[in-house]
Amino acid sequence: MNSEKYNATKFKKLITDSLSSGGIILNYQPILNNKTGELGLFEGLIRMKDKDKLYGPDDFLEEARKSGIYEKLTERVVDIAVESIKKYNIKLSINLEYSDIANDKTMNNLYKSLKENSEITKKLTLEITETEKMSDYKKVADFIEHVQSLGVKVYIDDFGTGYSNFEAIAKLNLDGIKIDGSIVRNVNKDKRNYITLKYIMNLAKEFKAETVAEFVEDRDILITLNTMGIDYSQGYYISKPVSEEEIHKWKGNLNERR
Repeated sequence: MNSEKYNATKFKKLITDSLSSGGIILNYQPILNNKTGELGLFEGLIRMKDKDKLYGPDDFLEEARKSGIYEKLTERVVDIAVESIKKYNIKLSINLEYSDIANDKTMNNLYKSLKENSEITKKLTLEITETEKMSDYKKVADFIEHVQSLGVKVYIDDFGTGYSNFEAIAKLNLDGIKIDGSIVRNVNKDKRNYITLKYIMNLAKEFKAETVAEFVEDRDILITLNTMGIDYSQGYYISKPVSEEEIHKWKGNLNERR
């Protein structure tokens, strides 16, 4: 991933040009169903492509916020997600920040897109990030109720990183949680992490929420997750993020690929 830093003016132009030229894309990270061994669920990760360079979100999202064009990126990600589900018949999750939910224009555009593409909503999951910034729980609860009524699932991302995560699962009607990689990657090395992960899994069960473990980096971690009863696994042991052209290779049973 290229992390070259442009000056603000040049980078703003690069983002704007990418929005109009198709340079804002998604990479797709496969997610494993631990119970069935099946793939077919992906997380869509925003990227910016400029000639032979590929930029990750840390390279350009902050500049997009400062420049007032961040909401256009969110709209583009939603559009790509809808197109991808239709084209490849996959289940796909994408991220929404709390700031997206707090932005009425962004939400109206999202609701419009979901209603116009109702045939894909049951294959879409929205992952809420930045729960530490969440201040208006009623607004978030109304958002969740609205999209769930259209068939969309809602998860909390990076669960276990702070008190706000636990407050969110207590106050919101979530379909699932994504367990933070800092807990998962050390689950076999640190007893505290193992206990924490087991507690989160049991908590999720009480709330009837699905669980996805991130940063699954080796076979031993995957075995532990399966033993615990975690529903899904995501990480480099399963697969790195892949391009759109490679999606078809990652549909099916993982065991057939090993």
